[in-house]
Amino acid sequence: MLGEDALVLTAIEKPILLLVEGRDDRMLFSGLLQHLGRTQEVAVEEYGGKAGLRGYLDPLRIRGGFESLQALVVVRDADNDCKTALQSVRDALDQYGFGRPVEPLAFTAASPRVAAIII
Repeated sequence: MLGEDALVLTAIEKPILLLVEGRDDRMLFSGLLQHLGRTQEVAVEEYGGKAGLRGYLDPLRIRGGFESLQALVVVRDADNDCKTALQSVRDALDQYGFGRPVEPLAFTAASPRVAAIII
């Protein structure tokens, strides 16, 4: 995971940003995107586990390239309770002014479009 200072300095270079909890998730989704031929348009970044999502979202809007971001997808483990996990993601997104997905896999209309995947 990148530290908070590194996130501010690292530009967003792709139109879709897929946020995952940790290294294993990043490896899985990066491999899947490579297999699907979607690595040119989707960047995968770790936010450091469920407790790290808010800290990751806080500086996201001031990163270079944010204005070109078309979609933001947050992947979170259900941890035995899908509703609670989704609510946690929605609350974090709302705290930092991002759209609140109504349900998993449903994009918001706001720019950037936002979705949550609960696994």
